[in-house]
Amino acid sequence: LTHNKKEHTLRFTEEKFLMDDIAKAEHNTLINNYLSTKYLYWNKGIRGQGIKIGIFDSGVNNSYIKCNIKKSYDFTNDNNEEDYQGHGTYIASLICSESIGISPMSEIYSYKIFSREGKTNEQWIKAAIAFAIADKVNIMNMSFGGINFNDQSTIALIKEAITKGIIITVSAGNEGPSNGSVVFPGNLAEVITVGSASKNVFQQV
Repeated sequence: LTHNKKEHTLRFTEEKFLMDDIAKAEHNTLINNYLSTKYLYWNKGIRGQGIKIGIFDSGVNNSYIKCNIKKSYDFTNDNNEEDYQGHGTYIASLICSESIGISPMSEIYSYKIFSREGKTNEQWIKAAIAFAIADKVNIMNMSFGGINFNDQSTIALIKEAITKGIIITVSAGNEGPSNGSVVFPGNLAEVITVGSASKNVFQQV
């Protein structure tokens, strides 16, 4: 997510998964190894039952992954819930897909905040957070960053969600690994910020 006045462009990770890749993901060794911990919980009967997860992204094309979607909203100017970017569908597949998802029995609430062009703004994001609070989700997943660091109203909404017991997971961004490269809202102390590292990073250490 890059800053451009009040609009922001979605920035993807280096790996760009197509829809047919998601459909074939159960045969993908890399993804299966990455998600292998799910079996530790599945063997105990834990598959996300009763957990409400809000996904803040580009929407979810559920026909590809077959998640248990309870509600789906569009806060953009697309006027539909279609995922034109593929990013939201991929994130959802890791969480709730029948074939590869960690929590296939969780209830998904899709908050589309990225348009067909991959753009968003503070207004859409804040509206989505307010809806998620009203929906009483248990977890908010925000795979984006870089919105206005000084937007106190966004910070207030995030903190309100946390006071209501909502867990918020946020991506660290794509600017690392230098100091201070974690982007907002991932730099807030109250959220769980998730990052990654490549083999090149380890080789440089």
